[in-house]
This record gives sequence, structure tokens and C-alpha cells, in this order.
Amino acid sequence: RDEELAATAASLGKERSERERERSRIAAELARAREKVAEAARAAEGAAERAGAARNDLQRIDGDLALVRGQTAALREAVDRADAELAAREDAHELPPLPKGFAWLHERIASPDAVRAALGRAVAVTGGRASEDAPVPKGCRRVAEAVAVFVAPDDATALAAATTLRAGAVIAPSGLLVLPGLARIVDPRQRAERDATTQLALMAARLHEELITAERAQRDVLAQRVDAERRREAADQRLDDTQTARGDAEVAADRLATAEADVRDLVRMQEASAAAIERERTDLLTRREKLGRDGEIAAAARTVAANLFATSEREEQTAVDAHNAASKRAEEARLQAATMEERRSASVRVRDALSEQVSATERRIAEEDERHRALLAQERESRGRLEVAQQDLGRATADAKEAARSVELARERALAAEGSRRESEQRLAKARERLAELRGERGKLAVEEERASGALRLLEEQVRAELGLPEDEPLPDPASIALDDEPDEKEKTSTVAALQRLRRRLIALEPVNPLAATELAEIGQRHDFLSTQKADLERAMADLCALADDLARTIAEQFSATLQAVDREFGLFFQRLFNGGQASLRTSEDPEDPGIDIYARPPGKRIGSLAQLSGGERALTATALLLAILRVRPAPFCVLDEVDAALDERNVGRFTQALRELTDRTQFVVITHNRGTIEAADMLYGVSMDDAGVSKVISLRLADLDAERERAG
Repeated sequence: RDEELAATAASLGKERSERERERSRIAAELARAREKVAEAARAAEGAAERAGAARNDLQRIDGDLALVRGQTAALREAVDRADAELAAREDAHELPPLPKGFAWLHERIASPDAVRAALGRAVAVTGGRASEDAPVPKGCRRVAEAVAVFVAPDDATALAAATTLRAGAVIAPSGLLVLPGLARIVDPRQRAERDATTQLALMAARLHEELITAERAQRDVLAQRVDAERRREAADQRLDDTQTARGDAEVAADRLATAEADVRDLVRMQEASAAAIERERTDLLTRREKLGRDGEIAAAARTVAANLFATSEREEQTAVDAHNAASKRAEEARLQAATMEERRSASVRVRDALSEQVSATERRIAEEDERHRALLAQERESRGRLEVAQQDLGRATADAKEAARSVELARERALAAEGSRRESEQRLAKARERLAELRGERGKLAVEEERASGALRLLEEQVRAELGLPEDEPLPDPASIALDDEPDEKEKTSTVAALQRLRRRLIALEPVNPLAATELAEIGQRHDFLSTQKADLERAMADLCALADDLARTIAEQFSATLQAVDREFGLFFQRLFNGGQASLRTSEDPEDPGIDIYARPPGKRIGSLAQLSGGERALTATALLLAILRVRPAPFCVLDEVDAALDERNVGRFTQALRELTDRTQFVVITHNRGTIEAADMLYGVSMDDAGVSKVISLRLADLDAERERAG
């Protein structure tokens, strides 16, 4: 048995060394993963900058492309108009048909539109041969020998040459053609039309060239835009890749941190198991030594008992032989025999007790073997969970990539919706401002109308008072009032001014009240009383405002301090209960909907809201918040009703350990069916029901039970 325990301890030590090496490896991988996260963050920032530059280039190129497209469209319209006008001119001056063997020169020569217009009505001979040295046909001579064409600088010179011209022709710049005995003026409209046609053809050719250049520039800009769009897509792709890689690295880091924590837990559990086994081994050795000593004592007792039994038999035989000799010795012999029998019975009881102790020790050894096998099974289960966690890590990586894409699409939709909302809010604000302005104008107009009506009524009353007219009689027409003497203009002006002064004084005086002095005294007293009351109210209001400000400031300070303390403790308890992760409390920024929001992210997960947490995770989060509040503001006692129902064995251990830390200031009453929580309690209360349907409460203090066990051991 000692060899088995030693082998088990050596195996546990070896596994602990392997766990330590595995933990070191996971720590190194975690450091590398964190470096990858930092590198991915830097790469994401660089990719975001490149994507922004590419978007700016794309916007600039789009502007250039729109400008070039506009110019191209304008040039195309101008070319179409020029072509249409040129075609209309050509249709209007359609050339007549030529006889066989002749053709218009512009139909035989491929030339630009300007040259074609300049050729005009030139005729090419298609049926003959043209050569510089061609022989002169019989009966013909060269044109240069028969025709002479002269150019005059002006019309007067050309007309003067007509008297001496015998052959040939003289042409002036104005179009005047002088022949022998004849002068013909070329129609300037035809010449102008021909020049216009030529200019139009030149302009059409130039527009065609500009159109080709603009289209080439448009193609270049389109190519630049495609290139910029490709660069932007590449930058966005790199940005998405870096963000995905960063998210994967963060998830991997969280997974590695969780794995490292699991390995630490396993190492601690194995160390505890090894220590327990070592303690049991030491205890077993001690008990074996004790049993050895007890066995020696029992053997000695058995020897003594055997000796005593033999002695008693001999003495009994002696007593039987001497029975007839003396009754007194027989009685003594019987007493000695009874004593020996009692001693033998005591030896038997001692032997039975030692046998029971040996059996109990063997049962404990069997229980330790069973516990060791359970630890080995837990280790195999932990390895299986580690493999499952690695598989979950792969699936979580794929899910994270898909979630990142969904988040990006949702972010784009949210930005578009936010832009629309802002535009709507701006339009609504402008409409509200305009409505407020119109309401203000309407109020001003109403006030002005009321003021004008009052002035009109006052003026009518003054006129009636001056003319002595009753209220029911209408006012006379000013034109119907006859004046005895028509005053001059100066006197009229002074009279009107004096009348206006008197009217103003009359309006200022108003009707005289004989009780005005008494009313003034009463009003003065009332004014003094109300002024005193107003001053008292203002002082009381100022005191109340100051008190309210002090209370609000004190409440805000205490609330902020308490919230910060609870937030800090909440994060610590959350990390301890989840063995990692992050959690915090934040106040709502919306003044119309105030409150406190809970943000929780367990290790290895990306959680957007508490609704996405599992039942156990929500229970641990609520427990962490409750314990944080109790740490900051302790309570005398706290009742927890099955908060550990959704927790597994490992989380139950962390939960009970967290409760233990707060038992110095708070008493916890936990209603539970969980074995781990029951084992961690100091006092147990069980409720049962018998066959008669009557409930009974059974209480048990575990500390007393442990003390009894120690005394019994």
C-alpha cells in the first residue's frame, strides 16, 4: 500500500511538472498573442489611413471625371451641331452630275473637311491619263500657251488693263474678273458662303480633334478611377483583414488566458490532491505504527490471557483435587477462576476493538483510492474540456469573422440612418425656428393692433369732449365743419401746435380723483407689506436653492463615489467569479431616460448585451454586482435563494469562496440544493416532511461535527 501511495504521489508530481510546463507554454503563447494583437492594431491604423487616402483620391478623381464628362458632352453637342450645319450646307449646294470620265475631286481624294471644302467644285478627269510629260493631242495645244491669267492689286488697275488686254484674264482681290471686252464681278455672297463653309468645316475638324482628345482624357480618368477604386478596395480588404486578425488575436488571447487559468486551477487541484494524499499516507503510516503497537499489546494480552487460562485450569484441577480437603480453598479457587474468565473476556473485547480499527483503516484506504480515481477521472474530463475548448475556439473564430462582417454592414446602415436622421432634425429645427418667428410676428402685430385701437378710441373720446357730443351721436365729417374766418397758414400752424400741447397735457392729467391721496397711502402700505413679503420669500427661496444645490452636490458626490467604488469591486468580483473577463457600470447619457447600464464580457466572448449571456453567466454577473454592493455598503444579513442553481462545480467553488470573504461583516442565508454550497456552510437547516404530512426542521452545526470527528479520531 505504501508503494502504491508513493507511486501515486510520484505520478501526481510528474503531472504537476507537465502542467507547469504547459502553463509556461500557454503563457508564452499568450504573450505572443498579445504582441499579435498590438501588431494587428497598428496594422489596422495604417490600413485605415491608407483607406482614407484612397477614398480621398477616389473622390478627387470622381470630380475630375465629372468635369471631363461635362466637357466631352459639350464638345460632342458642338460637333453634332457643326456636322449638321455642314451637312445642311452641302445639301443646299448639291453638286450637279458630271459626264462619264469625270468626277468631283473631293470624292477621289481622302482629305479633312477643311481641305474638302476648299476643293469645292474642282473636277478630276478619271478616264484619261495625267502626266507631266504627256504629249499634246493632235489639233490641241497647252492651256498655258493659250490662256494668260493676271492678278491686279485693285479694281481700278484691273479695269485700266481691260483696254489693253488682248488675251487672257485679269482678276482683282475683290472678285472682279476682266476679259477682253468683258468685266464680270464675282458674287460676294457666294464667296462669303464658300468662306463660311470652309470655316465651318475647319471648326468641325477642330471640334472633332478636341472631342477625340476629351474622350481620350475621359478614358484616362476612368482608368485612374478604376485604379483608385481597386486601391481603395484593396485598402478596405486589408483593413477588414487586419480587424479580423485583431479580433481573432483578441479572442485567442482570451482563450489562452482562460486556458492558463484552467491549467492553474488544475495545478492547484493536483497540488491539493497530492498534499491530501501525502497527509493520508503519513496518517496511514502513523496509524499502522499505532496498530503495530496495539497488535503487540494484544499479543501480549493474549499470551497473558493464555497463561492465566492455563494457570486457572491448573488451579481449578488443584482445587478439584483439594475440594474434599478444604472448602475455603475451593471457594478461593472459584473466585480466581471467575477472575481469570473475566480477564479472558476483556482480552477478547480488546482483540475485537483492534480488529474494528483495522477494518476502519482499510475502509479509509479504499475511500482514498476511490478519491484518487475520481481525481484522475476529473483530470481526464479537464483534458476533454480543453480539447472541446480548442474546437470551440476554431468555431468562435469563424463566428467572429462572420460577426465582424455583419457589424460592418450594420455600422454602414447605422451611419446612413444617422445621416438621414440628422438631416431630418436640421429641417425640423429650421421649421420650428421659422414657426417661432411667425408666432412672434403675429404677437407683435396683435399688440400693435390693440395699441392702434386704443389710440383711436382715446382720440374719439377727446374729440367728443372738445365738441361736446354725446356718446351715441356719430362724429361729424371734418369737411362739413364750417369756419367763420379762414386763418392764415402761420396762425393755423401755431393753433394746431398749441392744440396738440393741450391735448397731451389733458391726456397726461386724465380725470381727477379726489380720493387719490387716501388710495395712494393705502397702496403705499400695501406695497411696503408686499415688498417685505417678497424680500422674505426671496431670502427663503435663496436659502432653499442653496440647500437644494448643496443636497444635489452632496448626492451627486456620494453617488459618484459609491458608484465608482461599486464599479471597482464589481469588476474585481466579476474577474474572480469568471476567472477573467471585464465588467463595469456606466450611467446613461440620455437625460430623459436616466439609469445605470451593466456591461459584462466573460473571457473569450464578445457580448453586446446581458440577454446574450447564459443562465449561469447571468447568475454570476448578478452575484458579482450584489457582492460588490455588500463590500462597499455591508448589510447585517443577506438572503440568497438558489442563486447557484445554474452553476457548475467549479463556479460553485468560486462562489462559496467569494461568500467566505464577506462573512466577517455580513451573515449569508443561502437556500440551495447544491452539494458544494452545503459543504461550505457553517450551519445547516433541513426541512423534511414525515408520512403524516408534518414538516420538521433539522439543524446541524458543521463545526461541532468536525470537532466530534476530531475527538473520535
